Amino acid sequence: MKISYSSNIEESLESKIRLAELSGTYKKSKIFAAIFPSIIFIIIVAMIDGDIRSKLLFMAFGLSIYISLLLLRYKSYFRNQNKRELHKSLKGLRLIPGEIEICDKHISHKSMGEKMSFDWENAIKSEITDEFIEIYFKYNAYFVIPKRIFHNNEEQKEWLNYIKNKI
Repeated sequence: MKISYSSNIEESLESKIRLAELSGTYKKSKIFAAIFPSIIFIIIVAMIDGDIRSKLLFMAFGLSIYISLLLLRYKSYFRNQNKRELHKSLKGLRLIPGEIEICDKHISHKSMGEKMSFDWENAIKSEITDEFIEIYFKYNAYFVIPKRIFHNNEEQKEWLNYIKNKI
């Protein structure tokens, strides 16, 4: 079975962010964004003249503000960063063509000259969310199918049944 579709940037971005959440990339980048600047801040403050107590208070205050702002704003920062990357890679395209195919051996996705394929023998489970059909594979790999690409509920059910039978 094969389905062709087009995504705008926002739709493509939602899939990309969901994959980042599933794979742990989102969480890892958030941790890195917290740790790396914090270390630099601590080093800079440590090099400033002054008594140790004042430095420690300044570090605690500065880091608590930074971490609080990071926790509040990181999702939008991550989204905007990925949106810029998408814009850059699209080179002016407004719609992104894509194609998802499932057969006896694998599930594959083709878009903009790239193809990604996963063998069913490595599939672990599938989950259905409000927006996606998510397929989990061994070795921390994931495949998300946006529900919006199906032409109707019958087509979606047909794909779901096929996927469930393969896992």
